[in-house]
Amino acid sequence: MGRVLDENTSDTVNGRVSVERRIDRKVAVSPLGLMMTPLFELLYKTSPDAFGRSSALRCPHYLADQGGTCGVWRHRNAVCATYFCKIERGLIGREFWGRVRQLFEAVEAQLARWCLVQLDIEAEVLKALFPRHGVPHDVLGPTVEPRGEEAVALHDRIWGKRWSGREREFYVECGRLVSSLSWLDVTRLCGPDVHVFVHLAQDAYAALLAENVPDRLRLETINIMPGAGAATYVRTYSATDMLAVPRKLLDVLHLFDGQRTTDAAVEEIANRTDIEMERSLLRKLVDFGVLTPVPATLTPSGPA
Repeated sequence: MGRVLDENTSDTVNGRVSVERRIDRKVAVSPLGLMMTPLFELLYKTSPDAFGRSSALRCPHYLADQGGTCGVWRHRNAVCATYFCKIERGLIGREFWGRVRQLFEAVEAQLARWCLVQLDIEAEVLKALFPRHGVPHDVLGPTVEPRGEEAVALHDRIWGKRWSGREREFYVECGRLVSSLSWLDVTRLCGPDVHVFVHLAQDAYAALLAENVPDRLRLETINIMPGAGAATYVRTYSATDMLAVPRKLLDVLHLFDGQRTTDAAVEEIANRTDIEMERSLLRKLVDFGVLTPVPATLTPSGPA
C-alpha cells in the first residue's frame, strides 16, 4: 500500500483516500500491512458464497461512485492479482494461477519482514508480531474487533514508539524500498520457499501451454445443471464457470471408462452417434475436469 500513498495522480487519489481511511481506523493495521478486520475475516470464512454478492463483504477499496472500479488496482495484492471469475482452461488454468498466487504471497510476506528490519522496527514490536507460540500477527482474536481505547492500545503495541502515528510514512518507505528491487534481489532476499514456488509456477505454466490429450481418460463424477435447449450445464471446478455440454454428448461420455484408449472411446462414440470428437473438444473436457487422465500404473496391460 506504500506505493498508493506515495502517488498523487488522478487515477490513484480515490484509492489513496480509501487506504488512509483504513489506517485512521487503527483496526487490523500493522507494520506487516493492512489485514482483513476480524469481523470481515469471520464473514468471509464462514460465508464463502457471499463474497461478491453481499455488500457486507465489499472490499474497502471498491469505488462505487467511480463505476465500480478498484482504488488500488495498480498496486493490488497477490489475491486480487490472480483471482478470476472464469479461467480460460478451467482446472489447468486455476492450478497455474493458484501457483502464481502462492508465489506472490510468499514474496509479499518475506519482503514485509525484510522491510521491518530495514526500517529498524523495535524488538518489542517484533515480539508482538511474531510470538514464540502462535501465528505471526496473531494479535487479534478471530471475532474480536477492538474499539476506542482498546483499539488505540493494541495499535500502539504493534507499532511501537518509533512508528506509531507515522504509519503512512512507514508504508511509503516500504514501497520505496521494495520498488528498487530487481527480481534477482527478490529471490535472494526471500529464501528457499520462494525458489520452490517459482519452480511450481513454472511447472504449472508448462501444463497451461500443453495441448496433448492423455492416452486414456475416464468420466468423473460431475454436477449437472438443467439448461435450456439442447445444452446441459456441467459444474466442475467452479460455480461461476460452468461448461455447456450437448445432452447427446453427455449420454455417451461414460464410454471414457479408463479401460479403453482415448482413440477407442472416440471411435465408439462416432459409431454410436453422429458426434465427431475433435482433439480440441477432448482437451476442453480434460481442462474442466469432466474427463480425467488415468495414471499409467492403473491402465490394463493387455490390448484395448
